[in-house]
Amino acid sequence: MGIISILSAVLGNTEFDNLSDGSAEKSIKGEVPRGIISFPASRRLFAASTILTDRISELEKSHDTFHTLGQVDEANCREYAETIISLTERMNLLNGLLWLSVAEQYPQVMFCKTAIKNGWEIFSRDKEWDNIPLTPSGSNPMSDFMDRLRVIVCGRDFSLQDEKFEDLKLGEEVIGFVQDERIKALRALISALKDAMLKQLPDGSLPVGKSLDEMKVGEIRRLTALGIHFKKLSETINPLFWRAVRDTVPETKGVDRIAIRQDWNVVRCPTPEDAFPELEVLLRSIMSVR
Repeated sequence: MGIISILSAVLGNTEFDNLSDGSAEKSIKGEVPRGIISFPASRRLFAASTILTDRISELEKSHDTFHTLGQVDEANCREYAETIISLTERMNLLNGLLWLSVAEQYPQVMFCKTAIKNGWEIFSRDKEWDNIPLTPSGSNPMSDFMDRLRVIVCGRDFSLQDEKFEDLKLGEEVIGFVQDERIKALRALISALKDAMLKQLPDGSLPVGKSLDEMKVGEIRRLTALGIHFKKLSETINPLFWRAVRDTVPETKGVDRIAIRQDWNVVRCPTPEDAFPELEVLLRSIMSVR
């Protein structure tokens, strides 16, 4: 199942609300309880991530057993490895989204080492939890990210689709086309969040307008916190977008480097070896003269 379909099922289905009682892991001495996870999206993502984690563990044990019994061959191992890689990638994406969702309730988790234990409790050892500069939700463009993502993956919002891409470049080959409107809306959401984040900076960039020396300490700390939050969001949402593209364009399988060009064409980008196809043509011409 593709990642967009997984997220649609998880974020848009109330049945996931009852699939988990939270973490079975218990807190230990020295860990401080910080709050209870109450957001439905966070609980659903935790449940889905746990399901994938358990499935990966089952496959690993099963594969080891088959090895012990001598009932596997190279083809079995290759198929097993591909399955594990695919499931692990999706699990990591769900985990990344889980913590982005938790951050909407507890922004501190973006800056502290935290864990979910004793059901739905958040624990941390970090003494800086109470000293982290928080930003009012109205000034944080990422404060409603999960709601915006949910309506997109559930097919309820395709309003953000005015995306411009570069023209086809030399050496690139069109191998497919993005048709899923949800993926297009996801890309537009990424661009919208980036633009909103840049607007938080003085005059759109630090070198222009105020200098760091002219900014108050509180303002610098607030912008730093926003920057860290946006960086961690980008580290999840960008791979999410490209995973979604690969899920819907089967021609990308086995292709190392892809890109999106005008009209949502998916292209194979040249690798370093064939980055200069015109040089290769020239060399072949020279060789043919001989």
